Amino acid sequence: MMAVSNVVAERPATRSLRRPVHFVCPPDQVWPELLDGAPVELSMETLLERSLQNVDCWVSRVCYELRRAGCECTYATQTRRGAINVCDAVTLRWTNRGVRPYVMIARGDKHWPMLANFVASQNRQDAGRRNGIFIPIWLQAGILPRDPARGAAIRKLSFKGWPANLYADFRSDSFRAALAERGVDYDIGVEAFRSGRPNWADYRDCDLVIAVRNLTEFDIRTKPGSKLVNAWWGETPALLGPEPAYAEMRRSELDYIEVRTVEDALAAIDRLIADPELYAAMVENGRVRRREWTDELFRDMWIDALNGVVAADFEAWERRSGLSRVAWVAVRSVKEQVSRRRRWRRTQSGPRVLDAPPSAPRPAEPAS
Repeated sequence: MMAVSNVVAERPATRSLRRPVHFVCPPDQVWPELLDGAPVELSMETLLERSLQNVDCWVSRVCYELRRAGCECTYATQTRRGAINVCDAVTLRWTNRGVRPYVMIARGDKHWPMLANFVASQNRQDAGRRNGIFIPIWLQAGILPRDPARGAAIRKLSFKGWPANLYADFRSDSFRAALAERGVDYDIGVEAFRSGRPNWADYRDCDLVIAVRNLTEFDIRTKPGSKLVNAWWGETPALLGPEPAYAEMRRSELDYIEVRTVEDALAAIDRLIADPELYAAMVENGRVRRREWTDELFRDMWIDALNGVVAADFEAWERRSGLSRVAWVAVRSVKEQVSRRRRWRRTQSGPRVLDAPPSAPRPAEPAS
């Protein structure tokens, strides 16, 4: 069976950029193949190994995909004048931002970057901000979908990620024992990933995926819906916690099953074991829904943004006086520190999503 990764890796049609675009990566996280400016093809295995940090996914991978689409863009370790500089929220600070450069920052799940002229956000919660735009994170590289020969049998439940990101109740011996009573193996895949097997992308022997975390209500609003999208591409039904990104994507109960507790998860598994037709319907629904979530569409969203609202904002920035830019950066440098501290404080304390009864999603955090 052909892996999904082989389908999405086809070279896209050529497109161009209206204004110079420059990607900025810290020296110790550079993808060396991108430094000389020539288009390059990386294997899905390489992309899987490298796409781990914020800067990998939101700077280097974007540069790589735009070049594959025929876009001319530069890549270096410092910002550049006269260009749209694409940086990540973690590594850019006032000390390496400069005053004159225009900066677009990919937020990821970090603080709201006050040093940014424009912000790419992976969650629609920020889409209403004047200088923010929604662009999803890339699919998990190299996804291998579930083996259809497994039918509707549920013999393995998997968590695709770092164990610390799974709520403790779902890492307990009692939960594993309850699954074993149902004939279900449990795989928390980071161990296999470290041993060299790209388990996060491998759904071939996976029958259900689970992802539940008890973050603060502030923190959860920055998270993407990628676990659900990857499950659709992996052709595997998902049991997911109550997160705004999933709720925004949901159109029917076939998209995923929401669970908050171990009891919820076991009840959902029992239901799917008893109803193979429901299981099959969820798999087929995922095949349909995933057409809206492809790397090609994400790439086009980047190009459209860079050629549209970002280019217009860049042109306005270039017309500003030097004194105006100095004042803007000075004020924003102070606000940047406040934003970083606020995120730290509000991700460590405050109401958590699993500690309260189910409720309607809260509004997005206010702009600073």
